[in-house]
Amino acid sequence: MTLVVKDRVKETTSTTGTGALSLSGAAAGFQSFAVIGNGNTTYYAITEPSTSAWEVGLGTYTLSGTTLARTTVLASSNGGSAVNFAAGVKDVFVTYPAERAVIDDGGGNLTATSFTGDGSALSNVAASTATTLQTGRRIGGVTFNGSANINLPGVNAAGNQSTTGNAATATNVAYSGLTGAVPTWNQNTTGNAATATNVAYSGLTGTVPTWNQNTTGSSASTTGNAATATSAAALSANLPVSRLNNGTNASASTFWRGDGAWIAGGLDGADGATGATGSTGATGPTGATGPQGNTGPQGATGPQGATGAASTVAGPQGATGPQGNTGAQGNTGPQGNTGSQGATGPQGSTGATGATGATGGFTTNSNAQVNSLGVGVAASGTAGEIRATNNVTAYYSDDRLKTKLGDIDNALDKIDTLAGFYYEANQTAQDLGYKVIREVGVSAQSVQAIMPEVVAPAPIDERYLTVRYERLVPLLIQGIKELRVEIKALKGQ
Repeated sequence: MTLVVKDRVKETTSTTGTGALSLSGAAAGFQSFAVIGNGNTTYYAITEPSTSAWEVGLGTYTLSGTTLARTTVLASSNGGSAVNFAAGVKDVFVTYPAERAVIDDGGGNLTATSFTGDGSALSNVAASTATTLQTGRRIGGVTFNGSANINLPGVNAAGNQSTTGNAATATNVAYSGLTGAVPTWNQNTTGNAATATNVAYSGLTGTVPTWNQNTTGSSASTTGNAATATSAAALSANLPVSRLNNGTNASASTFWRGDGAWIAGGLDGADGATGATGSTGATGPTGATGPQGNTGPQGATGPQGATGAASTVAGPQGATGPQGNTGAQGNTGPQGNTGSQGATGPQGSTGATGATGATGGFTTNSNAQVNSLGVGVAASGTAGEIRATNNVTAYYSDDRLKTKLGDIDNALDKIDTLAGFYYEANQTAQDLGYKVIREVGVSAQSVQAIMPEVVAPAPIDERYLTVRYERLVPLLIQGIKELRVEIKALKGQ
């Protein structure tokens, strides 16, 4: 079962009560509910013009029997419950109910209680209510999903970082050229390594040589930035021989070289030539794709492309056009030969004289039936005919007796579905007593599809319909007004 919404879907129904609707076919210019698909759901609206009753809801379409079940009622003129519709023609059409609409609040914001899907196509979605990452990440060996803070021992918590392994985590830096015990410089990890200003080393007493550092006492205090040191030269005094186990050739006029030998002092040589530039390192991994930017303004429309080749596949057949006007009546064919007269039957016996009937005439309480009626003139004798020498006045038209329900909309479209034509009584009408004469009129079924209020059961037999022609005048008036608006628009007024 799939929710399907389509444009211009409208049918009529004569179903009564609160149950499923039997659909009577598409209204002129609209699609039928068959486009929704068998077993699928859609949003519907029902209106009953004669009572102003209405209902909006979620319905289920069934192809077999062409029915629409009123699955869930969302709103109605019956306080939100299913409407118990009375007899008469009602309109049923696909709609977009306010109860299920997603609407911009005017500030570019949409509000919804839930979404279906993974949200990969959503953009500019605030994460102010997110509590964790969907997939955890590792930072320095610690898994992090955003649910709590990370504490690093030796940085913002007590403890030591594990520094075994490569140079990035070395705990001891040894130096050569000395005899005897060699002191190691141990990293003190009890403080915050990110803000350390001193690196102390133990194992020496007395004067300590200053290797681009301020060395006082028995510990080297790096008050400068040890990370920017460029050499281990520029000793500020004679290196105490006693502190280096009296190395060979050590004296007040010699200096200790980095390879462990004592040499006589001399001036610094000229700087050597700059070495060749090393090869470029490997390209680092590509960074994560940044968020998609806002959609730019739409570009100008490009030139129209060349017309494609004609298709060899025939397109679908178009909808049947409106019925054309009825052609002129053909000539009456020649009269057939008169059949032979049958034999005269025997005369029956004379019946007894009936009782004298009541005096004729009408009263205000009469329920009478006459063959024909003449008002101010003799009756014609034609069954069912009323003749009068003046106006026949009936019903009411005073605004003070009316509650207006709205103008007749799309009047021209409705008129366009009708056809005026000549006709004569067919055999069924003749059997009911009508004569074969040339008449002019419209189809009651066509009128019923657009204005059911104008159609009534025929007096001759309620199985058939008749049109109250005088009630078509309002439709014609509205049609003329719509036509006038279109003419003014064409004239540029």
